[in-house]
Amino acid sequence: MMYKRKGSLKHFLNDLVNLTSASMTPERHYVPYAINMSMCLVFIYPPLLNVMNLLQGSQIKVAGVFRNLQEVIFPCLVAITYSSICYLLLQILKSCKNTVRKKLDSPFSATVEMLKKNYLDVIRCIDTFEDLFSNPIFMIVFNDFCIVSFVIMDMMYLPNWMLKFLLESLTYLVFILGILGFLTICAADVQLEMLSIKSVLLEKMISHPCQEPFPYNEPQINLLLKKSVCTLTAGRAFPFDRGFLLKALAAVIAQAVIIYQLGLSLSQSNNSNTNSCFHLTSNSTE
Repeated sequence: MMYKRKGSLKHFLNDLVNLTSASMTPERHYVPYAINMSMCLVFIYPPLLNVMNLLQGSQIKVAGVFRNLQEVIFPCLVAITYSSICYLLLQILKSCKNTVRKKLDSPFSATVEMLKKNYLDVIRCIDTFEDLFSNPIFMIVFNDFCIVSFVIMDMMYLPNWMLKFLLESLTYLVFILGILGFLTICAADVQLEMLSIKSVLLEKMISHPCQEPFPYNEPQINLLLKKSVCTLTAGRAFPFDRGFLLKALAAVIAQAVIIYQLGLSLSQSNNSNTNSCFHLTSNSTE
């Protein structure tokens, strides 16, 4: 999917680099260190799972080792990439907001025009990011919540779950929910920061009614206020907000409990039918 759109991805990365270099100060360039630490954690996590399986007395198979690598490394790399880009976009928006607050009152039309152009470039970059990464991140989020659902159903179905799978399941949940939590917070803050920029623009309009040099600035502000706020989503179906993780986790737990109750009721009905058939057979033989 991403390979077919490599041209758009290349243009997006070029725009992101230009915006980042123009807006972020050198003391804020600690993003690569956080990415490197996350990468190290991703590659350490699969061996850690195998060690926990050994401590619990489980047998480690070659297929299980490769399964851990497939289920952990690739989805986490995509999630880290998505979170890193969201964080960069968030920092660019914060820098844009500070610039708007300081320079929008400038009497020079070129300065106001430059502010408008920079903000529109940021909006276009966010729209391209949503268009490129919305579907891949939907698959990652769906995969992670499927794993969470399986863990919850194992807790209800397996009688010796705590002895065999407690450490492994807790590690899975902490790792997955930690990555998803950071991802959803960064994605949700992009929308909140754009709303904050709109509030700054409205504040400028209210605090400078019909004053010079504001007659020229007012049409520019009206144009920026008419631009809709970008909302990052998963598959254009589930918008990311601050409560996304809690709502999705509650939905996963609810469906796991419903499936468990349905299976329990079906097994009880089958047992009752079997017992009734047994009683009828025994009565007929007598």
